[in-house]
Amino acid sequence: MVGDAAHVVHPLAGQGLNIGFRDVAALVETVTETARLGLDIGSATALERYQRWRRFDSAFSGAAMDGMNRLFSNDNAPLRAIRDLGMGLVDRAPGLKRFLVREHRRNRRRPAPSEGRGSLAAWRAIPSQREAS
Repeated sequence: MVGDAAHVVHPLAGQGLNIGFRDVAALVETVTETARLGLDIGSATALERYQRWRRFDSAFSGAAMDGMNRLFSNDNAPLRAIRDLGMGLVDRAPGLKRFLVREHRRNRRRPAPSEGRGSLAAWRAIPSQREAS
């Protein structure tokens, strides 16, 4: 519930918690790399990098959960028919179903990089501790 509340997403399938876990992983990596470079881990530059890094995933996940909630909590007949058709198609397509399940379960080692990290773009070239070992 904390992750769901932190991102203001519907607690659908615990995705807020997953977003929160990705937030923690990105923050740990940001702090670790900032410290390794000898920079202030609480600097605006480091925290802005973290914020830019997480912005897309958080916004996209929140919008997707909102859309799913609206889709499945709506009793509008045409929308219900489209929803049922889509679910039926997925149910009859084992390859698509496996893909969707795999994407849902995917656990990234690193959050997806974001655009525009400014002077900290070189951070990605520095191996993290887990890659160095």
